[in-house]
Amino acid sequence: MSNNVLFRDDSYKHLIFQEQNIIVPGKKLVHVFNKHDMGFLGSIKWFKPWKQYCFFPEPECIFHNECLQKIAEVLTRLNTEGKTK
Repeated sequence: MSNNVLFRDDSYKHLIFQEQNIIVPGKKLVHVFNKHDMGFLGSIKWFKPWKQYCFFPEPECIFHNECLQKIAEVLTRLNTEGKTK
């Protein structure tokens, strides 16, 4: 497992985005954790049918608007990076 924390930014009050080592060339897998207790909240990964990165939350996770906005920011960055390659 990688310790590469993506988008280190104090504005992410509640979330940590950690890139994982994967075998798929050119694609990223990012795990999302609760910053306070390191609880696993879900993954951001490539969704081939939609040809973009999507967030796959763990069952029964609850998010408020600020967390969803931060997840959307990371999705936007990853999807923008993917289009420029």
